[in-house]
Amino acid sequence: MEKAASSSPDDQGWLWRSILVLAKTVAQVVLVSIMWALIGFGVVFAIVKLGLWVVLGIFVAIIVIWILWIKYQDKRATAEAFREQREHEAWLQSPAGKAWQEEEHKKVQRQQAENERKRKEAEESAAREKWRQYFESKTMIEISQMNGRQFEEFLARLFSRMGFKAV
Repeated sequence: MEKAASSSPDDQGWLWRSILVLAKTVAQVVLVSIMWALIGFGVVFAIVKLGLWVVLGIFVAIIVIWILWIKYQDKRATAEAFREQREHEAWLQSPAGKAWQEEEHKKVQRQQAENERKRKEAEESAAREKWRQYFESKTMIEISQMNGRQFEEFLARLFSRMGFKAV
């Protein structure tokens, strides 16, 4: 795992080694092809065939180099991500990192306490509203069952609570 994150020339040399092996193989194929063409068909055919092999070789080389470059970029990005992760973990172990973690922990606790407080306020508000509705409906039922004298006493108490004196 440590090897993936290192950036020594040996780790990056695989790209160049692959390109050299590809070039060597293409050169061998071209030389063998030219020799066969010279033996069997003559110089003009050998030159034409050499041109075709060179074009084909260049095309294949470009594709292979492109694929190898993509692999190289992926490997480099992976190594960079691994390095950043290691640096972040090391930073978290430092005093500054521990202080940051403690502050984040406190922020989360404050947020949770705030959410709990809001939840309790909402519960309390809902309970008060239910009690108010229950009390109002109970009062309406009581009023509907009162006779005339009881209703007059109820109104007198209500007006006295509201501050009216001459009732």
